[in-house]
Amino acid sequence: MSDLLRSAAIRRIESAATAALPPGTLMARAADAVVDATTTVARSLEAGRPIVAWVGPGNNGGDALLAALRLREYGFAVRAIALDARRTPGGDAGEIWRLAHGRGLPIEDAAAWEALLSHVPDRCDAALAPILIDGLFGIGLQRPLGPGIGALCERIAQRRWPVVAVDVPSGIDADTGARVGAHAVSACVTVTMIADKPGLHTGAALDHAGVVRIAELDIDDGQRRAALDGVTPADRGRIFDRGPLFDRERAVAAALPRRANDTSKGSFGSVLCYGGAPGMRGAALLAASGAQAIGVGRIYVGTPQGELFDPGQPQWMSAASDVAFGRFDAIAIGCGLGDGADARAAVRRAIEQAHGLVVDADALNAIAADETLADALAARGTAGAANGRSTAAEPRGVGEAALRCIVTPHPLEAARLLQVDVPHVQSDRIRAACALAAKLRCVALLKGAGSVVATPEGRWSIIDAGSPALASAGTGDVLAGACAALLARGLDAERAACLGAWLHGAAGQAWAHEYRTEDGLSAAELHEWMRRAGADLRSAEDSR
Repeated sequence: MSDLLRSAAIRRIESAATAALPPGTLMARAADAVVDATTTVARSLEAGRPIVAWVGPGNNGGDALLAALRLREYGFAVRAIALDARRTPGGDAGEIWRLAHGRGLPIEDAAAWEALLSHVPDRCDAALAPILIDGLFGIGLQRPLGPGIGALCERIAQRRWPVVAVDVPSGIDADTGARVGAHAVSACVTVTMIADKPGLHTGAALDHAGVVRIAELDIDDGQRRAALDGVTPADRGRIFDRGPLFDRERAVAAALPRRANDTSKGSFGSVLCYGGAPGMRGAALLAASGAQAIGVGRIYVGTPQGELFDPGQPQWMSAASDVAFGRFDAIAIGCGLGDGADARAAVRRAIEQAHGLVVDADALNAIAADETLADALAARGTAGAANGRSTAAEPRGVGEAALRCIVTPHPLEAARLLQVDVPHVQSDRIRAACALAAKLRCVALLKGAGSVVATPEGRWSIIDAGSPALASAGTGDVLAGACAALLARGLDAERAACLGAWLHGAAGQAWAHEYRTEDGLSAAELHEWMRRAGADLRSAEDSR
């Protein structure tokens, strides 16, 4: 599980390392990393492709230009095109510009792009299409790309020229993953310097960053740790991926231990999936399928309109409309719940009575519409925190005030809860998730491209799994049930949200890989792919 650092934390490390190293050292190491990535791309393509370095005015431009010089030494045909070839930058980047002039590599003006695009038409021999090194702007970008650069980015993307981005694709905010304006470079590989960055793993960035390679630049670990002392949780998160499930938290072994031979269904928790109003009955049943995939001991389904039964799943028990929510280890409420008075009353009872709670869909809308429900949920979370049990799993029947809770909004639901619009949420998904967690005093799982999990204390993680195939009705219901099952099996809310979202995303990826498309995934089959994702983790664990 690697750290994700925002720009403020990156700059602290960079400043400390720069002060301790000879001038130009970090730039030389960064250039080496770009050279390595570019040659890897070149080896995967037709021989003889030229390379064009797109040189910006700062250190990113220096990295790209120095990489170009070294690639020319390796025998590549190289050009360098700058935003403004007349203005030599200062600092280490300026030294590289002077080196390029001294070694006979001309730095061409931006007008050279038109000649290049004319020389390499839309339909051409692939060997003529260059590999681009994007060294325009790095983490310091504060304004949108100009209209001319934006149009050029679009033309390059349409031609599908391979791009290696230096640090972050130009036009992408390294902290948020949002586009800074209407346009951004689309890279096949991003070589990010010093540490991984949240803005490469969520939001619009997922369509621009390509494969992310981390170049730590051989910075001393002691310097790195010292520089990070005092960094706030807002500037330091983590990526939740396949690696940490084994290497750091051993999440599979700890969360879903092997079943002992001498055991029963009562050892694996109980979940109630409550929702399914007329016309939406399937939503609660889909949530139950997600709980089934996790291996919870007993599953109940219920609705405010009366008992709910699926003859295709006779093992799922029906719950009465006025069921006591405190009977269950965890509840998933909201999937197809509706928006009537009985639905809102059910949400209130669940908040008051539940031990473990996943709030989704219509239950989120009820909370957004009724501030007293939001206050009640926050009060349960605050009471649990006061008892020292805000996120920790506890024995059943102990600590009635403590509530392990996850809210699972998509961006529109998050916008309603925060009383903002969707673009505001998407402009900084981490900030939005943290604001939700703080407001409701529970774990927030903000769904979407690069799902974000945040806690009331300000910790945050980005889930490194997912697929556009999951943009299909009902898949969120399956996720809600899976998260409830993980709560019922004893996980704290933060880990249940992370692991549930990872299994859900990995299932979508596996389905898309199997069928070689991202169209047509049915939520009704998703639970089986989640079960397979869990089995794959177990197999990997067994092979270690």
